[in-house]
Amino acid sequence: MKYEEYFEEVCSSDISDWCYEDDIGVYLYRNNIDIIIKNDIKWLENSDDTCYEDWTSIFPNKHAYNKRFILKYREQIIKVVYGVFVDACTCFIPFPDKKMNITKQKYEIGKIINSFITSDEKFESYLVKANINVISE
Repeated sequence: MKYEEYFEEVCSSDISDWCYEDDIGVYLYRNNIDIIIKNDIKWLENSDDTCYEDWTSIFPNKHAYNKRFILKYREQIIKVVYGVFVDACTCFIPFPDKKMNITKQKYEIGKIINSFITSDEKFESYLVKANINVISE
């Protein structure tokens, strides 16, 4: 599988194509079990995971936490996506650039992760409230 094919498969998937195993922190793509998104639980185990960005404190609960997810094909790391759980872990938002933009790819990955936390509409509303725009690659 080529790099572009991997993201085409992931980004064009439907939420129902995924299942989440909470015990091990793995999102499994049902149509190709070689494709997974791994919640990197140990990434910030020994450090402060609190996020102090201005845009994360605009939500009702001001607590926000840094998070990292690893996109894998079999055991090969394809990409690492950094983001923030905002509003006391109500929504995961991929980390925007300095202009407050996220790519369409990060947006689609965020939708997959959030599908087991909140609705698509809530994810959208969090992006709007934080003034984060989705741009093409």
